[in-house]
Amino acid sequence: MDEKKTNQELLRAQELIQDSDDKNAKKKVKELLQDPDIEVIESYIGLGECILYFMKGGFLHYDCWCNEALARHDILEMVRDSGRLKKKIHRDDPERDALREMEMWMGRRKKAKHWKYWIASITDACQNRCPGCYRVLQENLVYEDGHMRLSDFEQILAIFKEHGGESIDFVGGEPTQHPDLLRMMELCCKAGIKIWLYTNLREFGCRPELAKRVLEVGGDITVVGKLNVPNPQDPAQRKMQAQWLGSSQLAVDEMWQGLQNLLTAGFPPGKIGVENLLRKANIEMAPQVYEIGLRRGFFVDLEIPTCPTTASESDFRKWIELFPNKDQILKCVKEVAIINQKEGISAYVPIMPHLTGRYTEGVGMGCVAFKQGALLTESDGRVGLCTSGKPLLNKDGKQLNILRDSLWEIFSHDDLVARRDSCRQGSIKSGPCAVCEHWQYCLGGCAALRETLGGIFDSYPLCYLHEWIPKEELINLFRRKQ
Repeated sequence: MDEKKTNQELLRAQELIQDSDDKNAKKKVKELLQDPDIEVIESYIGLGECILYFMKGGFLHYDCWCNEALARHDILEMVRDSGRLKKKIHRDDPERDALREMEMWMGRRKKAKHWKYWIASITDACQNRCPGCYRVLQENLVYEDGHMRLSDFEQILAIFKEHGGESIDFVGGEPTQHPDLLRMMELCCKAGIKIWLYTNLREFGCRPELAKRVLEVGGDITVVGKLNVPNPQDPAQRKMQAQWLGSSQLAVDEMWQGLQNLLTAGFPPGKIGVENLLRKANIEMAPQVYEIGLRRGFFVDLEIPTCPTTASESDFRKWIELFPNKDQILKCVKEVAIINQKEGISAYVPIMPHLTGRYTEGVGMGCVAFKQGALLTESDGRVGLCTSGKPLLNKDGKQLNILRDSLWEIFSHDDLVARRDSCRQGSIKSGPCAVCEHWQYCLGGCAALRETLGGIFDSYPLCYLHEWIPKEELINLFRRKQ
């Protein structure tokens, strides 16, 4: 008898007891036995003790320690009476080693279960159709309705909090078009969740009281609007801004007024900002927008938009044509550095795809936090990795839904685990990211773009610090992924 191995397995059994009390284990086993596809393997440890492995489609979903005479013997009897017991495995059975490896794999996957950052797409409605917006490229916006139900939001919020939730991004569509937005924000505030509200600012312009009402919610709230030109009141710039909103010049007036209303509402410093999606056509103005933000008291996120994984080839080609070239990005970075020097901001290396950012004043941190602990929910509860990232699909190709599907299936999904694993530089197979000295500030650029091109463990292909992959090669990579 291998006493060392026996002791290790007994320690494992004790850990299982500590993780879940008998009552919860029994409830979980009852739930699993309702699934007709579940099969159970009983693996004998010794001295009347065993571990039950609950398998589905060849994958381990749950394991539970039992004792024939003592603790959890009722669970063991319940499983044996169910007719789901596929086989018994004894200590000297070679299959035990494979099961132990699977159990260890399950343990590793449990690390993916933390969910710190919730990207909540609470509506599919938006008045604008901004060129380059991920929702425009996905072709799934409406002009009204398409709202998440408040009861669904409350249910997801409870799950989020249970899994270690810290911060929520309200996105859409346009979240201020949701009739229950303020109530949702109040619920988050009560739960101690930090709030980021991403808006096109038009409702803040049309409803002067909205800025104050958002501020009165309390808690830690940051509002991020839109701005692509330094002076929307200039006729020529007003016309260009309307084009980049995919809307009318009246929309520009509402947007600009909304920003003024927020700046005068009394928010603490650093809590009002704008996104400036950089395209070939507007990147030349980006440093001026950045400088206006420093002078007026709002931060500016100079962001290079990515192409969502669900885009068609024609939309991918549109995105490539919108994407600024490397010389334009280098020029923008240089001009921002000159502004920072003039304003007394310490020098730093801007990181793709956020050249200046939302996390620290004047510093572009990319989506570093999101890659390590984010999950997106659509307005109906369907889940994905981020706004432009992969939707999480089951084995039948149907998108998983956090309101209906197993949380285990979501949080142990291969694509979610891969996204988290790709945050280790050692996991990058080749290319400049594998050896880049700025890795810790970036974690490989936009993970969604790497997923769009079919290689989450490949290097980010369009970083201004390194050589770019040619356009035709990008298109070929996209085609192969399809």
